[in-house]
Amino acid sequence: MDNLIAVRIGECQCPGAPHPDGDFVYLRPKLDLRGGFRVKRRLIELNQEAFGEQQGDMSELEIHLAEAYLTEGIFAWNLVDEAGEDRPVTPENLAEFLFSDYSRSEVAADKADDLYRPAVLDPLVNRALSSLPDTQTNGSTSPTNGVGRKRQRASKRSSTTTSLMDDTATTT
Repeated sequence: MDNLIAVRIGECQCPGAPHPDGDFVYLRPKLDLRGGFRVKRRLIELNQEAFGEQQGDMSELEIHLAEAYLTEGIFAWNLVDEAGEDRPVTPENLAEFLFSDYSRSEVAADKADDLYRPAVLDPLVNRALSSLPDTQTNGSTSPTNGVGRKRQRASKRSSTTTSLMDDTATTT
C-alpha cells in the first residue's frame, strides 16, 4: 500500500467512529490492463447511448465514468463493520458506503479522474478529434468582387436630421 493514493472522503462513519482522521479510500496510482479496458469500454458504450439515437443526458455519462473509475481504481479503504472487521471493497459495498453519498464519492471521483483520465479518456478524445473532417478555411470568408479585394459596402444615410430650433423655452 506504499504507492497507493490516499483520499480522505470525510468524517469517519464506521460504527464507533474508530478513525479520528476520517474515512479514506486508497486509489491505485494507475489502472491495470483489465481496469483500463473496462473503463474505456464502459465509456464507449455510454458515449454511444448519449450521442446515438437515444440522446442521453451528459450528466449520466459523467456519473457512470466516475463509478467506473472508482470501481476499478479503489484498491482498499479503511471502512469497517460493526465487529470492527474490514469491509471488503465490492460493488455492493461501494454502492452502499460510497456512491450513496455524493460529497464522499465526489472527492474520490475527482482524484480518480485526475489519475486515470490521461491514460483512458484523453486518447479517446484525441482519436475522436482526429477523425473529424478538416474544417479549416483558406483565406478570407468575406465576399469579394472577383479580383481578390473585399467589396466595400455603401454606408447608410443617417436616419436623424439636424435642425436649428427657432425658439428655446425656459423652465423654472
